[in-house]
Amino acid sequence: MVFMSSDSASATNFLSHEDGFAAYAASKAALNHSLRHMSEELKRANSPTTIIAMHPGEVSTLATRHHTNPSSNHSDMAKIDTTWEIEGVISPQESIRNMILVITRLCHGDTGSFWRWDGERHPW
Repeated sequence: MVFMSSDSASATNFLSHEDGFAAYAASKAALNHSLRHMSEELKRANSPTTIIAMHPGEVSTLATRHHTNPSSNHSDMAKIDTTWEIEGVISPQESIRNMILVITRLCHGDTGSFWRWDGERHPW
């Protein structure tokens, strides 16, 4: 099972510049904490299920496109104003392609871990 998380959820690698993202970061941190508990419960039950959290990267979405081009004509939901620069934006196709590569090389011993789209393990 792969849960879509975010680098914003990392307590170890806290992103203090992300003003206005406290609720988002907290929701992703809660997701991560839940999946860690779930993976431990499944280990004790000798389940072969592997559970990981995945940060997909800074993917080009309506929100990131509005941020990089505020005059774009997208829906109000996509108009997220930030005080920081979103860097390293990748296409959805690149994110998915790379996440599949990461996921297919993991094994059951990786259950309960946090990964990035680029194959790097991410700190909790």
